[in-house]
Parts: sequence; C-alpha cells; structure tokens
Amino acid sequence: MITIYSIISRILFLMFLFNAKFSYSIDEWYYQAEKLYSSTYKEWLNASHDSQLATTMDWLMTAANKNILKRHYQQVVYVALLNSTEEQQFIQLAEKVRRCINHSNSDKSMLTTHIVAQCLKRENMVR
Repeated sequence: MITIYSIISRILFLMFLFNAKFSYSIDEWYYQAEKLYSSTYKEWLNASHDSQLATTMDWLMTAANKNILKRHYQQVVYVALLNSTEEQQFIQLAEKVRRCINHSNSDKSMLTTHIVAQCLKRENMVR
C-alpha cells in the first residue's frame, strides 16, 4: 500500500536529484563539491570537508528515499529540502555521520559506502 507520505517524499527526492533549485544556502557549496560515491576510505580521508559532507548528505537522502532511515531522521532530511529554516538540523545529522566515517579506522582500501552503512547502524539511525 502506497501512502501519500511516501509519494510526496519520492517526488521531493526526485526533484532534488534533478537539481531543482530550492531557496536555501547550502545550494552553492553543495553543487560545487566533488561527490565521493565510489571512493575508497583513503580517498575519502584525503577529500575536502565540503566533498565529504555533500556526499554524506546524498547518502542520507538516498537512505531516506529507500525507507532505510528511522522515521525521525527521514523527516529531518525531507523537511530540510522544503524549508530553509530547518537545514541546520540536516547538516548536523550529515556532519555526525561524516565524523563517524572519518573515525572508523577502517582498511584504507575499503569502499566508503560500506563504512557509511556501518555508521548508520552504529548511530542507530536505521530501521
């Protein structure tokens, strides 16, 4: 059964993926940052803070869209996309996950996607 909430959340996510312009301040640095989707842990550690944070935000948006995140965290993501006054909570959430990744002490050749999954579990953010 598809709920109205799931339909709206998927539409919002797709709008964001297709670079729909929302009026909040993270636009400029977010779009300019290099994304690290398939990076190794070594590449991740050598990347800029902005690149790490923007990639973490993308991973959180993907997890929210796939209903992997607990409802509270999912709502933080979607509310930030709609309301510029709520973006700080989303940035803080992404920063928390980014720090977890940076302090994971994983093998340098490990893919960062595996580490972010471990961090989401460790921070008790997944269903």
